[in-house]
Amino acid sequence: MSPCDLGAAIPLSDRDLDADWIAGALGFGRPSQVTVEPIGVGQMSRTVRLRIDWPPGSRPGPGSLVAKLAVEDEKSRSVAVARRLYETEVGFFTELAEQIPVSAPRCHWAAYDQEQRKYALVFEDVTVGSVGDQLSGCTAEDAAAALSELAVLHAPFWGDHSLGAIGWLNRYRAEEVAYYADSVRAAASSFVARFSEELGPECSALVQRVAARFEDYDRWGFGGPRTVVHGDFRNDNLIFGGSRVCVLDWQVTHRGCGLADLSYFLGGSLLPEDRRRTEEDLVREYHERLVAAGVDLAWDWCWREYRRHALAGIIMAVRSAAMLAETEYSDALFLTMGSRHCLHALDLGTETLLGAD
Repeated sequence: MSPCDLGAAIPLSDRDLDADWIAGALGFGRPSQVTVEPIGVGQMSRTVRLRIDWPPGSRPGPGSLVAKLAVEDEKSRSVAVARRLYETEVGFFTELAEQIPVSAPRCHWAAYDQEQRKYALVFEDVTVGSVGDQLSGCTAEDAAAALSELAVLHAPFWGDHSLGAIGWLNRYRAEEVAYYADSVRAAASSFVARFSEELGPECSALVQRVAARFEDYDRWGFGGPRTVVHGDFRNDNLIFGGSRVCVLDWQVTHRGCGLADLSYFLGGSLLPEDRRRTEEDLVREYHERLVAAGVDLAWDWCWREYRRHALAGIIMAVRSAAMLAETEYSDALFLTMGSRHCLHALDLGTETLLGAD
C-alpha cells in the first residue's frame, strides 16, 4: 500500500483528491467526476467523503469512499508527527489489520511521509449504522457488542513478544514515564482550574492525586501480558447498528494492557448508573470471550486489572484537554470524560490498588 506502487502522491488538500488521483492510487479506473464532502475536522486529521461518478455504462469502483488526511495547519501536523499519530494509523492498516479480525473499515490505500508531514488513508464508506455519542452514552446492549470486538482485537496477539519488534507500536516506553509525569501534573492543575466547579471537590482532588502518582499508575502498562490495544476505544470512535460494531480511528494504537481499553470504554462510554448496574457482567463476558479464544486469563487477575486501569480515562481526559483547543464541545467532552472516569475509579476503589503487585 505504498504510494509508489501505483505512482500516486500523498494528498494533502481536497483538491488533490481528483479523478486522476483516484485512478492512479486505487486502480479502479478513471472516474468521470469526484465530489468531496467534509465529514469532520479534528485537531490532527480531517475526514472527507468522496462521491464518485463513473463513465456511463461502467462502474469499476465504489460510488463513495472515505479519505482521512493530515490537517493543513503546519503546527498541528508537526504535533501529530511528533506524537507518531500518522505513522501509527498507517502502520496498523498496512502491517497488522489483516492479522486481526476486528471489524474496521476496509482500507484501500494508506501512506505516510514523515519528512513532508503528510499522510492519507482511503477507506470503504461504512453506510450501515451510526457513530456513537460520547456525551449521551451507550446502552448496555451496545456496550456488550463493542466488547465483543474488543476481545477480537486483543486475543490474537495476547502476550505475543513479537510485538516488541514493531517500532511504531511501542510508542510508550518505560524510560519515558518520568518525562510524561511532569506534563501530566501540569495538565492536571490546568484541568482542575478549568472544571473544578462542575467536577466537585471529590473528583477534583482525585485528579490531582492521580497526577501526583502518575509513575505508580503508568508502570502497569509495561508489566504483565501485553497485546495490541486501540488506545481510544470509546463511543465517538465506534459505529453501532450494523451486524458488528465497527471500530474507527487507530491513531493511538499501541502495545499495552488490554484491560486498559476495557476499563476506559466502560468507565467513559456508559452513564455512571448504567455502568454500576452492568459492569461486572460485561467484564465477565469480555473475559469469557478471551478464554474461549485461547487466552490464559484468570478471572481474579482480569477484574483486578480492570479496576486498576480505571485511572486511564482520567489521564486521557486531562492530557487531551491540555493539548486541544477550548471550544464549547471540547469543554463538554472533557468534563464528561473526566467526571465519569473519576466516579469509575472512586466506585472501584482503584486508589487502594496503587503500588500493589
